[in-house]
Amino acid sequence: MTAEDISRLLAEADVLLFVRGQFSTQRTSGIAGIACGLPVVGYAGPQTGAPLTEAGVTLVPQGNAGALADALTRVLSDGDLWQRLHEQTVDAYRRYFTWDAIAECFVETLRL
Repeated sequence: MTAEDISRLLAEADVLLFVRGQFSTQRTSGIAGIACGLPVVGYAGPQTGAPLTEAGVTLVPQGNAGALADALTRVLSDGDLWQRLHEQTVDAYRRYFTWDAIAECFVETLRL
């Protein structure tokens, strides 16, 4: 499967369900979901923080499968909530994860 195929499939999804551990920048699938504008439902952990939490994420305690299922149900069944999370995700992607945003961060750092 090509990277384009994966991106297309992700973009067709309604939400990124993050079940294999905590949502963190070390998990590239989370960033891929953000790049596709997906709301994220997953587990919080010590490495879960900004800028990921600026996106439209709904986080529950690590290992609480019942809370994860409830959060997923809320996001998928509440159109207004889904739209708000989607908009937050798109905004976070533009501010932190585009190549322009990354380059701007490097330029600002080098000016110090």
